[in-house]
Amino acid sequence: MACLCALSACADRSDTAEQWDNYTAALSRVLDRSASAKDNKEFPHLPPQRDLTAGVEIPTSQINLLEFLRLRECRLAQVLAERNSILGKHADASARLLFNLHFLSNVESCIAQLHPETDRALITALRAAQAQKQRFLPHALYLALLAGPEFRSLWQRPRGEIDYPTRHDDVAVTALNRWGSLQEQWLAHADTPSPPAHWQVDDEEIYALLATIQLGMGGALLAFTANSMAGLDASIDLLQQRLEGRPLCLTGRPTAAARQFQGLLQQRFVGEIQRDASLANRHQYALTTVTEKIEQQIFDAMTTRGQVPPRAYLQWRATRRSALAQHLNLQRKHVAAASALLEQCGLGPFNRN
Repeated sequence: MACLCALSACADRSDTAEQWDNYTAALSRVLDRSASAKDNKEFPHLPPQRDLTAGVEIPTSQINLLEFLRLRECRLAQVLAERNSILGKHADASARLLFNLHFLSNVESCIAQLHPETDRALITALRAAQAQKQRFLPHALYLALLAGPEFRSLWQRPRGEIDYPTRHDDVAVTALNRWGSLQEQWLAHADTPSPPAHWQVDDEEIYALLATIQLGMGGALLAFTANSMAGLDASIDLLQQRLEGRPLCLTGRPTAAARQFQGLLQQRFVGEIQRDASLANRHQYALTTVTEKIEQQIFDAMTTRGQVPPRAYLQWRATRRSALAQHLNLQRKHVAAASALLEQCGLGPFNRN
């Protein structure tokens, strides 16, 4: 059992954490200071599914399929038949989104085939269903993507070893950009009587996008950020202790310790840690830019319709933003503190890449 626990502990250690441990240990020796104990940074986990979907419900409309037997040449009749099939009744959120989009894409052409007098009741029912699906389209988008299993996989902490951030070619970024473009069209034209031809929905493309999104590396980014912040906290503490205590160079001229410190910064921090941070920062910008655009589109559309965005998701988004912003801020603080120490010794600021 002891061996298994030891192996488990080793498996949980990432290359990033080990890299920081080695750097802070060397920094402690060079600066002759001991880092204070710091709390581990928490990984921003998505809330449980029940919390993400609490209060996000889409009313179901009841339309008598028998009425649509008279519309057998209408594409909407097929859409409704598929929805009411055994598979349709047990469909997941992405399938329900596709049904709503197909309904909105085809309802006007079917209504045009009805007689305004003899089919008045049916037209009224279709208009009511249309208005309902337009109103709750942001809910359907939220449930299919942001609260869906693929998006959770994107931001889930990696379970196995992953070469991150060296491997930061995140396929989810391209897929999310495409989803965002489609979503923008859907929301923009949801309230128009007749959506344009380019608004037709390709089920295979949507499922392919979701399948690609779940392969994304958001979780790897968050894990890297948590490990890096713990290392930055410790190293900044060491630098501040030396800045606030006995100067590294009393005469303003470089000492042997100062030269060691400068070499440590160039080799370990710039050559290894900052190189990886630069890759992760570029990945962060690409992934969070498209993610936040999609989130904001959905939540703005909810607000416009008098709906309240889900609190659990908003809290997670705020936690995610805070962690990523804090990571960048700590990087700047480390560079500033290290540069101040070098200046004590008449050494210029180090190359920060």
